[in-house]
Amino acid sequence: MKTLLKGEVNFVENHNNWSLAIEVKWNSRMTKTTIKSRKLDLNNDFNSCKLTQSHFLTLLSYITLSRSDSFSFYGKKSKYSDLILESPATISLMESKNAIIELKGKCLIFSGETKKKDLSSLSNIFILNEMLMKEIDELNKESMAETDKESIDKKNWTGENFEFLITGVDEIPNEDYDNIMTPNSFEWKKVTKDDWPFYKVGEDQFSFSWEIPGIQFTFNKEVRYEKAKKIADEIIENLISIGQNAELIILESNKVYKF
Repeated sequence: MKTLLKGEVNFVENHNNWSLAIEVKWNSRMTKTTIKSRKLDLNNDFNSCKLTQSHFLTLLSYITLSRSDSFSFYGKKSKYSDLILESPATISLMESKNAIIELKGKCLIFSGETKKKDLSSLSNIFILNEMLMKEIDELNKESMAETDKESIDKKNWTGENFEFLITGVDEIPNEDYDNIMTPNSFEWKKVTKDDWPFYKVGEDQFSFSWEIPGIQFTFNKEVRYEKAKKIADEIIENLISIGQNAELIILESNKVYKF
């Protein structure tokens, strides 16, 4: 039976905690396969990054130990990007022509070309992509277990146990400062003690200090962690809404940090 010289097929299927959008295009010589695998139970988006084929060695190139091919990496490194760079499945997937592996949002994306008559390589793409999905599942389970443990540990925290650091923030206009650096769901009042501004939220209070690593963000010793974290998250949302690349870092009082 003769096949069409040129064509395209699109379909969607669910696999465990993933939703796969698959696009296959072909012409008389090559078949291009794109698989967009969305992880449905991922709490936070992946740090965006992309792995491509490279014929030139740069500071951003990763060279596999078992072969001379090099891959160019673009974007922000994370435990998930490290997994992809170290996975045996990646080496095989990147053998496809014009291959790209990308993490974006909650998606693992693969795109690559194989010879039209090479049905074995086409089948292997789906097997190898599933291998990466399983490896990401395992890493996500480990991360969720660590997060659950941290949540239990922090449940009884008070202001004596922690402080926050906000990074990625440029100068904030004076006229917007109070509205940006305060929570939206709590009533607050600005007060001054010893020439230093504080923000009172009920019986608790917090203040800021601009330091070299970022904005030091401290509360009174009696505040409960859950309340302080909610206030901090709302302030981070305010900063992001005005274009700041704000990120909240939780610092434990009994640990020493270097920046």
